[in-house]
Amino acid sequence: MTGKIVRGMLAASAALAISSGSVIAQETADQEAAAIETNASHIFSTVMSPFCPGRLIANCPSPAAAELREEIRGQLAQGATVEEITNELYATYGDEIRSMPEAKGFGLLAWAAPGAFFVVAGVFLALWMRSTARKGAPPAGTDAEELDAESAALLEEELAKVR
Repeated sequence: MTGKIVRGMLAASAALAISSGSVIAQETADQEAAAIETNASHIFSTVMSPFCPGRLIANCPSPAAAELREEIRGQLAQGATVEEITNELYATYGDEIRSMPEAKGFGLLAWAAPGAFFVVAGVFLALWMRSTARKGAPPAGTDAEELDAESAALLEEELAKVR
């Protein structure tokens, strides 16, 4: 009887080990699928569609774009990196499908121009504000609150009319 109990316990622990192994395998497969989809979404949202001008691969309704998305997912599942896939896409379709210019060569101008514009605009604004402030200030050596006799008399006349 003890042998049957031991065999039953061994069979139960083997079944438990097999089921926990399949749960672990399923979790690993789910994690790999999530990583593939994350990388695919990154590519889809950073590369313009060669089939729909002005749209990202993610937003292109073309059947050819749908095939390209599946091909990219397949390449990721086979172990290709995001960089390898994007470089292959640029080599196949050209740099026109870049959603952002490269930060080198002529593309560097696209990155530097907005910053340079804000610096130059800031300098001009500061100079303009400085010159405007100087024009509105009273001449040096005069007290702005003092009125000459003629202006004081004119002010008193106007105030008397109001009262």
